[in-house]
Amino acid sequence: MDKRQLRKAIILKRADLAPQSRTKAEQMIGKQLFDMQCFKNSHHVSSFVSFRDEIEMQAINEMILKEGKVLVLPYIDMAVKKMTFHVVKSLDSLIKNTYGILEPNPELHPQINFKDIDLVLTPGVAFDQKGFRLGYGGGFYDRFFSQIEKTIPKIGIAFELQVVESLEVESYDQPITHLLTETGLRIFNH
Repeated sequence: MDKRQLRKAIILKRADLAPQSRTKAEQMIGKQLFDMQCFKNSHHVSSFVSFRDEIEMQAINEMILKEGKVLVLPYIDMAVKKMTFHVVKSLDSLIKNTYGILEPNPELHPQINFKDIDLVLTPGVAFDQKGFRLGYGGGFYDRFFSQIEKTIPKIGIAFELQVVESLEVESYDQPITHLLTETGLRIFNH
């Protein structure tokens, strides 16, 4: 199965997840995340806003703010195909982009230097057993990961049904350091 077919298959499986199972899994993932030492030690947390049927990140993002951490969310400028990160103090201040995804308003939310981010919560369509991820095909996170310190924890946040044995890996693919699902935490050493 090529990347396009796998992406489509996982997105369909994720969409079919029963609401009760989804809610239970999201609560388990949030609880595990907040117990992680790297979360407790972090100051500037890069997170994301849910897209399609991804794990609902609202509660996690609210907890980041409640814990007094700096919540940093991505903004994608499609005109120049570039992802930047912006400090968000209230989730109510996000705006919808052309795809209907909530994101920071670069005129309202200050941009942050990549180097200030000390924990990255990472979205993806699929993740494999070696720490590689399949995104939506834009390469934004691979470029971002190549610009930050390798030691920064990069935690994939996903449902267990998004985990596959292995993915086709290209030379530009950048691995994550951790994968957190409702069944537990996987740690990868690269």
